[in-house]
Parts: sequence; C-alpha cells; structure tokens
Amino acid sequence: MNSSLAIFLAVIALCALIALALQRAFLSRLRKQHPEVLAAFGQPVNVRAVWGMLWRHEHHALKDWPTVLLGDLLRTFLTGFILLLISLIIHMLYNGRAG
Repeated sequence: MNSSLAIFLAVIALCALIALALQRAFLSRLRKQHPEVLAAFGQPVNVRAVWGMLWRHEHHALKDWPTVLLGDLLRTFLTGFILLLISLIIHMLYNGRAG
C-alpha cells in the first residue's frame, strides 16, 4: 500500500468517527430539545430521513440556533466526507491505471 493511500484511509476513518460523533450529538439535541421532530422520524430513528432534513435545510425551521448550527456543521462535514470518498475512488482508479 502506498503512503498516499494509507493517508487517505486514515483521514477517512477519522472523518467517519467525527461524523458519527456529530450525528449522535445532533440526534441527542433533537431528543432533548425537539422530541416531536425526532418522533416524526420513527422508532428506531430513520437516519436517512434525518440526513434528508439536513440536505433540505429543514432544520432551520426549528429556530433553535445551537441545533441549527450543529445541523449545519454535520451537513458540511458529511459533504466533505462524501467528497473525500470520491477522491479516494479517483485516486485508486488513477493509481490502478498508472501502476
């Protein structure tokens, strides 16, 4: 394994852990401050529906700015994580052809 691939994998693993922590904090905040919103996602919570709410900026309607900021941070982080995964795939494809 070359060093750039090892760095990519380490960064992606770290980002995955941070994303899980942010998601847990966001869901916890919804559970404490907005239980009616969280209940709308069903039990157990449909995380894909929560992500959809974040992508559509529907969490801004809560008017609870700490929750809104946490949601925005999670949305930004998930976007960056997806871009990292795409970069990893491109890197692996490029190195597979160049090697």
